[in-house]
Amino acid sequence: MAPLEIFPEKARILYEETRSVRELPANFNELDIELFKDELDVRIPATSIIELNEANISPDGIIFRGGRILAESFNYRHEFIRWANSERLLKFFVRNYALRTKQRLDDQAFWITDNYGSAYFHWLLDSLPRLYVVRDQLPKGTLLLPEAFRSSPYILPSLTPFEIGSVRFVGRREVLRCRKLVVPSHTGSSGEYNEEVVRDLRRFYRSYYVGRYAHSPDRIYISRRKATKRRITNENEVVEVVRAYGFSVVCFEDYSFPDQVRMMLRSRYVVANHGAGLANMLFLPERSSVFELRRFGDSTCNCYFSLASALGLKFYYQLCQAEKWDGDGGSPDVLVDLKLFRENLEVMLAAK
Repeated sequence: MAPLEIFPEKARILYEETRSVRELPANFNELDIELFKDELDVRIPATSIIELNEANISPDGIIFRGGRILAESFNYRHEFIRWANSERLLKFFVRNYALRTKQRLDDQAFWITDNYGSAYFHWLLDSLPRLYVVRDQLPKGTLLLPEAFRSSPYILPSLTPFEIGSVRFVGRREVLRCRKLVVPSHTGSSGEYNEEVVRDLRRFYRSYYVGRYAHSPDRIYISRRKATKRRITNENEVVEVVRAYGFSVVCFEDYSFPDQVRMMLRSRYVVANHGAGLANMLFLPERSSVFELRRFGDSTCNCYFSLASALGLKFYYQLCQAEKWDGDGGSPDVLVDLKLFRENLEVMLAAK
């Protein structure tokens, strides 16, 4: 694979390799150990800053030069390897070397995202940590983003706390050639976190928004009723239960990014089924509680369990029956056992 990879002119370590050692959920059931056992002691690789001279960026955010690709353009290395060994590689080079307009950028530029970057969870917890680790250099440079990011309702608002010299979108029909491109590596594989970085990122946002919020509810239930997948089939009954325990019911699709942050700033209890809305736990106060409803047998979607640990939050969970699902991947809706749900809520609310 090495012949296809870009080797940077400079790469220096910002954060050394570390370990993330996690406690089991606060309401852990020993029968569920298979779901969590691989997440209890995880190596978090070092974070580096990569500097490239005369590098190109395609409209879809792939960094290339001299017939080679920067692996950090992809969220997972195995995706880079699969992509680089497919017919898409040849088509990519033909399209970007022969068919697209070349534009040059002489300012120092920064690249922080990858092929998953525009999705809310990945933007918040994969891309923004990378931006945070180079924050001191941003006022003198240009942050580059794919054109597709321009229409996202949360990308630009989430950048407001950073003092960025300028933001430039790479057009759909152009290739941007950068005199100097700075690329911070991923601060952890997706769903894993450098605890120092993610806690500092929380502090950074909370400091920016302090005093900028009106009254926010202490207890929040995040609904996915407006989503296209991973919904709760008996959510009407679930909503009745949470309201009886004093929870406010919100759909984050109805709120701007700043309003979502403000809503989290003083909340102490958050309940939701697995989905992007839970990424907003990034903004919760330390020692707050998070209660995730997740599918039976799901041992791979532990990103919120890991995030709660990294942020010093108390994590609760309940396993739910998948609905209308063939068991072959995908993101099924779930059915919540209401009796067990009440019991878990009371355990969480009674905890000190």
